[in-house]
Amino acid sequence: GLKPTLIPILFEVGANQLAWSNDEVAERFPSIREHVDLPVPLRSAPETWHGARGRADTLAKWLRERHGASDGSVCVVGHGNFNQLLIESLLGMSHKDAAWLHAENCAVHSLLITPDEGKFLKSNDVSHIPEHERS
Repeated sequence: GLKPTLIPILFEVGANQLAWSNDEVAERFPSIREHVDLPVPLRSAPETWHGARGRADTLAKWLRERHGASDGSVCVVGHGNFNQLLIESLLGMSHKDAAWLHAENCAVHSLLITPDEGKFLKSNDVSHIPEHERS
């Protein structure tokens, strides 16, 4: 079955002032079976694009360590520009200084990540959403 994990550092670039700490997530979502203890950026000043790169690298490393040897699938639900940075990190790409990944609301990006390679399989797939409900 599914094993949902709430990852507090998976938020939009620059939104750290609104992000919950690991303890706040555990308190607000007690039914989540697994909590992740990854560093959440400080809320004192808005996160920069450069700062978000480090967060993406940290999450990509954690995902690889956690799921790299498995044959299963992992679904990561993220937001906007941070998805781009995470994809760059997972695929071993150099980080870009501006947004390049086009994504409709609720779009799916599919990657194949193995210990030897990373491939972009599909980008901006909204086929799961009826056309009249896409925004």
